[in-house]
Amino acid sequence: MTEASPAQISPERRLQLEARIIALLKREIQDKEAVLTRETRRDDVVIDSIDIVHVIFAVEEEFGILINLSVNAKFETVGDLLDMFISFIPAQDGDSPKSETQDSAQQA
Repeated sequence: MTEASPAQISPERRLQLEARIIALLKREIQDKEAVLTRETRRDDVVIDSIDIVHVIFAVEEEFGILINLSVNAKFETVGDLLDMFISFIPAQDGDSPKSETQDSAQQA
């Protein structure tokens, strides 16, 4: 599956996706009391490789996608992980903002 460009997903949808993925991540990590934000560092909440594998499975199931991460994929923050996962989620109708060219063509 090809990765979606982050620019193709609307800001509102991106926030919804981030919240859903963070909820899945919180369910899998050992520290259930951890506060996860985009800025949370991996080492601050001890997210290990087994946690990541479980989250990958959960995200694949939740969104009906296949995540094919490189063996060399690394992340330092929760935001890095969110960006990686969201890049595999296809844009939906209405996600891409209309360009000015499209707007002016419709008005003509």
